[in-house]
Amino acid sequence: MTLATDDRIALSDLVSRYALYADHCDDGRTSDLVWHCRYTDAYRLDAGTWRIARREQRIDAIETRPVHRHRPHPLR
Repeated sequence: MTLATDDRIALSDLVSRYALYADHCDDGRTSDLVWHCRYTDAYRLDAGTWRIARREQRIDAIETRPVHRHRPHPLR
């Protein structure tokens, strides 16, 4: 959808929702803490640019998994 900057849209009309999981490996890289998350973002038009006005994050589950193999750390 393309909108001109003078269009008036209610904030509640412009919402995005997405799901993801985030991996957090420990320093020894032996375990992986996994967050199963959902985000809901509401947007507002600010000087011709759409910006996030509100973000809600929900964590549906957290689990710990063993790491069987990994790549070497790129900064070491």
